[in-house]
Amino acid sequence: MIFGISKIRHCFRRKPEITNPAYLSRIEDNRRYCAIPKAEYPARLADWYKEQMGVPLNLENPRTFCEKLNWLKLHDSTPLKTLCADKLLAPRWAKKRCPELHTVKILHSWKHARAIDFSKLPQKFVLKCNHGSGMNIIVTDKSTLNIPEAVEKLNYWMAMDYSHWNHSFELHYSKIPRRIICEEYIENEGGTGCWTIKSTASTVCRNSFR
Repeated sequence: MIFGISKIRHCFRRKPEITNPAYLSRIEDNRRYCAIPKAEYPARLADWYKEQMGVPLNLENPRTFCEKLNWLKLHDSTPLKTLCADKLLAPRWAKKRCPELHTVKILHSWKHARAIDFSKLPQKFVLKCNHGSGMNIIVTDKSTLNIPEAVEKLNYWMAMDYSHWNHSFELHYSKIPRRIICEEYIENEGGTGCWTIKSTASTVCRNSFR
């Protein structure tokens, strides 16, 4: 009898509500790419590369920096790379090895957007998903936050496998246990807005890996 009740509860467990047509379309596309057989990954990645770069991708004998990076996508999806891409676990891992390192304080984490109690969050904060890039909601005034819209956006991100987000096959992201995290809001000096890194120099030796 207890087993039967448990089974019924599982069947009626609430699913994340996503009604935005653009979100639903992206989720469906993402699921199609997740179902692609691994044997097709090199050809699909080569198609994506040609579309993005305008030149063929040489995976048999990669020579350029970009070709080597794309070769690594398929052949170097290691547990360490997955850990270092996880926005929840990577700071803990880094802090453990370098105690003097400053990391942004994580205030909360959740498995589902519906579990977030916005009334308990500070006036300023940042919500993000730990399993990808660009999944950020920066809140500078909680009173102006459209909570249903934010929850739907988080549900959308949580439904996506970032390894196939833009058909780019960054496979190490797929193994990250998905979580929503809330970080403290960090301002620029003088309180002029959310702190961002402004790079003063960037150098890449494109063909140095021969």
